[in-house]
Amino acid sequence: MGSGIVYIFFKSAIQEILIIQYIQTKGDYEQLLFHDMYADWFVPYWFTALHLRTEASQILNDGVIWDNKKFSNTPYYNSKDPCDNLIIRFREWYAQFFKGQNINF
Repeated sequence: MGSGIVYIFFKSAIQEILIIQYIQTKGDYEQLLFHDMYADWFVPYWFTALHLRTEASQILNDGVIWDNKKFSNTPYYNSKDPCDNLIIRFREWYAQFFKGQNINF
């Protein structure tokens, strides 16, 4: 949805679940991540708790990757690949939310 909110919809023949993830910035390099989960009234609590625990575990695993990212002053993109062009356009748009940063595409 944007730079700080994500909606995740799970829908099956027997249930629907909505997870909303959002970020609250506390300071430079410090953020709080929240997960709100909404499910049909008949979905057992243990199932939603397990699902939320799995989601949190995935985020923690992603954090290891985020903490070890390497940045390049000249990232490589294949200009003939339409997917890379979409990534470049998205990153150019997204850069407007990062004040005072020198971001190369």
